[in-house]
Amino acid sequence: MNKMEIKISNKLVEQIGDIFSKQLGEQFVDINLQFCLNYRNDIHLRYIKK
Repeated sequence: MNKMEIKISNKLVEQIGDIFSKQLGEQFVDINLQFCLNYRNDIHLRYIKK
């Protein structure tokens, strides 16, 4: 399985961070997002709280 890097804009990262914050009921100031593309071509988001 090949890994693919997806470069996204800071604005999009902020918007995704807002979605995570709303979903989790927390405000994450510093978010590191990794995009994983699996064999079904679904995009999975993992968040890492620094």
